[in-house]
Amino acid sequence: MNMTPEEEFNQEVWTILQKITREQLATENNKPVEFMFPHVQGVGIIPEGRQKKILYKLQELGVLRVRENPWEPPESSPYIFYLDIIQPYYGEIYEKFNKACEIGEHLNQYQQSLMKGTETPTFSQIGKGMDTIVTNIRNEILKWKDLKLDKERQTIQYGEKPIVEVSFGINHIKLLVLLLESNGNKVIEYREIAKILNPDSSLEKIKNNDVSRDVQSIKRDLVTYLKDVMKMDKETIDMLIVSKNKVGYKLGTG
Repeated sequence: MNMTPEEEFNQEVWTILQKITREQLATENNKPVEFMFPHVQGVGIIPEGRQKKILYKLQELGVLRVRENPWEPPESSPYIFYLDIIQPYYGEIYEKFNKACEIGEHLNQYQQSLMKGTETPTFSQIGKGMDTIVTNIRNEILKWKDLKLDKERQTIQYGEKPIVEVSFGINHIKLLVLLLESNGNKVIEYREIAKILNPDSSLEKIKNNDVSRDVQSIKRDLVTYLKDVMKMDKETIDMLIVSKNKVGYKLGTG
């Protein structure tokens, strides 16, 4: 059975996730997981450089963290990475790759199709959707600078600080998601913000000044939260919601 490049990549990720989990089971609680790279090359062995790229991709997705700070021992080396596993995200991505990449599941589907006399699916068809796993997970976690917002779990993280549950209002989350999804590439117009914050109201009756008041009120609450709870620096906070006169608001990109 031939695999597409996307399917091969997902199988590589699944192999690494299994290795991490095996090491995690043998590791004491609250201790980093030791991930050793292979000293040999051969068929079926993922090259060291490739493994490192995948680990950094998993770190980008927020499911683990590679220890690289010399003041936080043990420090990773070129031959061993020490990993902090971030739950529940690690468990979620593990289950998604498990369901998509478990070869036994694919073979069962293949065998069932033969017994029923239906059209025999290719490996690519059986594994349909595998190439979107990473994209789907990435879309659930919105990022801006060192701020990460998981819109599905409604959790927030800044830098290397612990992940915490969002404790501000629903409109605060809506506005933050709207801004982060734009990635600072466009100005969010007053009308678009009004649709999000006041979905049951007639847009004709909502004035720009009304939207501006709502946004400023939300911004005040967010500034206090990000400063006191997330310990975000003032310069970064000031860039979060930037007003564009008579147009709307956007995410700062400086």
